Parts: sequence; C-alpha cells; structure tokens
Amino acid sequence: MAGSQDMMIIVVMMMMSSVFSVLSVGAFIFTRPKEGDKCKGTSVGGNYIIDKDGKCVLDYCDTEYTRSGDSCLAEGRFVDDN
Repeated sequence: MAGSQDMMIIVVMMMMSSVFSVLSVGAFIFTRPKEGDKCKGTSVGGNYIIDKDGKCVLDYCDTEYTRSGDSCLAEGRFVDDN
C-alpha cells in the first residue's frame, strides 16, 4: 500500500509542475513589453518607446530639449571644459 501512495504523490507533483510551467509561460507572454509601450531610457528629457525589435528607443525629446542622435540635449546650456 505504501508504494501506491508514493506513486500518487509523484503523479500529483508532476501535474502541479506542469500547471505551474504553463502559468509562468502564459504570464511571461502576457506581461512582456509590446511595440509602442513606454519605457525608461537613458537621456533626461527624452520619451522612449519599445520598437518592433523589443528594444527601448528614443521617440521624441521634450520641448526644451534638442535631439542629438539617440539622446536629448538641453537647449541653451553649454558645458565649461575648464
């Protein structure tokens, strides 16, 4: 009798493992960022979105900033090299 109880425990654990695997894959698929979602970028004054490749890219700069490549620069501010 002890053998059938052990087998039942193993079967139940395998079923629970399968259920949790399906749930975790489903959660990953439904919560991952989609194209057009906002994301946090590296440049201050920039607004970033997820592109078609799933990367966070600069969409546009705020009004007081100017776009320079993949970042935004503040207008009217100069850096003193000294």
